[in-house]
Amino acid sequence: MPRRAAGFISPAALDSEPSWSPDGSLIAFRSDRDGDGEIYVMRIDIGNERRLTNNVANDMFPAWSSDGTRTGR
Repeated sequence: MPRRAAGFISPAALDSEPSWSPDGSLIAFRSDRDGDGEIYVMRIDIGNERRLTNNVANDMFPAWSSDGTRTGR
């Protein structure tokens, strides 16, 4: 069954490159909502997004560590 994250899509930004955590409770994704590509993470049950990167370069391709405790790119 496909998984959906509440609030993942922002109407004012391009959200892309979703990466599900190993336990399925979090999703990391790339978004340009601040003007350039940054990596965000969000709990899928309540949609509380948090920006992980903050720089002028485009950050892309989020990925999870095998134990699900860290994201990287």
